Amino acid sequence: MQYIPMTDPPKQIQPIDYPSYPKEAAAVQITHDAAVIVRTASEIQRIAFAFTKRLDQLRALTHPAIHAKREETYDCSSGSRPNKRWWQEAGITITVDVPRDLIQLVPECGQSYTRLLIAGRSVILNVSGGTPPKFLQDKGIRWTDWIHETPNTLLNHPLETLQHILDETHAHLEVAT
Repeated sequence: MQYIPMTDPPKQIQPIDYPSYPKEAAAVQITHDAAVIVRTASEIQRIAFAFTKRLDQLRALTHPAIHAKREETYDCSSGSRPNKRWWQEAGITITVDVPRDLIQLVPECGQSYTRLLIAGRSVILNVSGGTPPKFLQDKGIRWTDWIHETPNTLLNHPLETLQHILDETHAHLEVAT
């Protein structure tokens, strides 16, 4: 796995053995033919954890590491064309500003479901993906996932995972200040 410098912005990122989450905007090669493009530069990555289950527990959840919490309606789908069906579900989104030092990319091509380890816990993002830009195609990359400013997780990660990430985020930020 290696970091591939992006043409815009022109940051040179050195290869490492295991892909830590970059603090710069960068393309990170995660398999021989797949890359993840992180679009923003920052010390933190804002991540929106989405839930449609255990809503009463989530409404009552308070933690200093929670950036925002909102109730909303999610558009959900299942199946593929021509049998794809859509429905709506009530849910809660909890947004957390996770220090990028706590995030690692998992070396698997997610096909728009980018896998991360956050403080050692598995999290799957639901992101956009597809054909890479030409400068990556020239390097043999055939699939690219894009992580924007606030990616969403798949619905209903375990509450224990969210709680662990909140605790580790808070502890990390407390040490930094």
